[in-house]
Parts: sequence; C-alpha cells; structure tokens
Amino acid sequence: MKITPGLLKKYFAGGCTPEEETLVQAYLGDADSDLAPLEALLEEETQHVNPMEIPPVMLKSVVYGIRKETYPGFLKAAEIRIRRGWYLGAAAVLLPLLVFISIQVFQKNSASFSTGMVAEKWDTVSNHTTGTVKAILPDGSAIWLTAKSRISYQPARYATAERTVRLEGEAFFEVDADPSRPFTVHHGGISTKVLGTAFNVESYGNEEDTRVSLVRGKVAVHAPNDTALLQPGEQLVYRLESGRYSVKPVLNTDTSTWKNGWMILDDVPLEAALRRLERQYGLQIVMPEGITDNRTITAVFKGGTYQEILHNMLFSHRLRYTEKGKLIYIETIHSK
Repeated sequence: MKITPGLLKKYFAGGCTPEEETLVQAYLGDADSDLAPLEALLEEETQHVNPMEIPPVMLKSVVYGIRKETYPGFLKAAEIRIRRGWYLGAAAVLLPLLVFISIQVFQKNSASFSTGMVAEKWDTVSNHTTGTVKAILPDGSAIWLTAKSRISYQPARYATAERTVRLEGEAFFEVDADPSRPFTVHHGGISTKVLGTAFNVESYGNEEDTRVSLVRGKVAVHAPNDTALLQPGEQLVYRLESGRYSVKPVLNTDTSTWKNGWMILDDVPLEAALRRLERQYGLQIVMPEGITDNRTITAVFKGGTYQEILHNMLFSHRLRYTEKGKLIYIETIHSK
C-alpha cells in the first residue's frame, strides 16, 4: 500500500483501518521517509483557506510534532533541538489535529531545555504579505500580525519562566491566562504586561506614537517613568518623544475586525496613516513638507484597493494624489 495525501488525510480524520493506521504511523516515524505526500496534503488544505505558501518553519514544526507524538522513539534525547513553535496564516486552521499535536509536543518538551543553552537566541516570524497572518505560540496564545509586521521570542525562556515577545509593527493578541507566567510585549520603548486578555498594539518604527487598545481583561503598560493600568474599552497613546501618555475610549472593541485584517485608524496622524498604507502595499508616497501637519484620520477600512483607501484618506482633508511611474504624489485640491 502506497502513502498518498488521501491516505494521510484519512488518517488525521480518524478513518483508517488498523492496517492503514500502522502503515501511516510507520511512515511518520521514519526519519528517512519521503515527505512529499505530507507536503502535498498541507499545500492542498492551505489552498482552501489562504493562497499562500506554507512557511518552511511551520512545516518542520508540524512534521517534528507528528513524528514525536506518533513514534516516541523517533528522536533520542541527545538529538532533540528546539524548533520554532509558530503556525502562520492558513496553518492555524489547517488540519487542527496536526497543530494541536505540535503545540502539545512543544508544551511537553520545551521545559526540558536549559535556558542557558540558547538564552540569547530569538526566533522571529515576519508577515511579508499585504494581509493579516495568524501565529500560534507554544502556550496556545494567538497573534494576528498586520501586514509587514514581525514578532520575536526566545524559545527556551518562553517555555519556562516567562512569556516575552518583541513587536515591530501592529498585532492583535489573545493571550492564554497563566498567572505563574505573565505575558509581556516589548514595543516602541515601552512594554505591555498581561495575564490573560485580548488587546491590540500599534508600534510602527517610523511613528511618533505607540498605542495599546484593550478589548477584555486588564493590562499594565510600563513606560520609562510611569505605569498605566488599562480597563476594557480603553486605549493608551504613548508619545515617544516626550515620554507622556494619554488614555481615551477605544474606537473599536470588535475583535473580528483586527483578526480580519481591517485597517483601524483611531485619531492617527495623517502622515502616519499614509506611511502604514505605503508599508502594507509596498508603495512610494511623496509628501510636500507640511502638507499633512495637524491632520489626523479616524476611519476603518475593511478592504479595497490601495487607490480606494488612499482617495478616502485624502478627500476629507481636501488632498488628492497622482501617480507618476512608481511614485505617488500627494497634493492639495485647489478651489476653482
């Protein structure tokens, strides 16, 4: 009997005969087996949810998790190495059993590694697409990374005493509660510490402000000279230059909007909003000095082309754009 994507799919759905089950387990447990059927199945399932390639790191982690779970003798203790516990985009909803198995394996095995071995090693997941990508951490916490954003963590430390990540860009977090291991996000010169909650962080390197929006639970935002405790429905805006912050009602508390990749702008400086659009779509926007001064935008964009979003951003400020080659020029609409 030959190993095929169909047979593997049948196995993970729990429909194999005892003979088929034995065959598949032997295949998964063999370090020298041809992974082409498994890769083909993953590719096939991914296409149903998101037409993006399966990240190699996800594939390696899934294969490692499957083999360790179905064939405990596959790896000797001396051969076990830490691997990244991330599952991006479509992989987060792809073959739930695979993801569940891999997460469980990381939870069970990671504590056996000495934090001193790789204390300085950071694993990074980057979203290079123009949409939102979901990542699952080894503890089950979920992160939705906005376009061109990235997040990093230390595998050994994360698995033991603390859950610490670094964010560049924007992400929505749903954190699994674990009082013994608080979850901390370092971003834009400050940090946000939680036990179990849902919140969004905007921390773009070219912006003057970093923002934390709390949907549920509680978070403590630690700035260099102060700490702010946020309640659900509140947003903290921290100004990097002055080191001051303000707290106000959050524009959006619907978690699905962040998860679906909508662009949510809550009193964001217009220039910063344009830079986000530039970053997301790989544009080159040219702005005359001072043209966006003292202008902000509050809006929610749930889709559309960059031209449509750009037009809507500019129109209320009596601005427009023209495209010349690969450059986009912002200019004032003059009255006739």
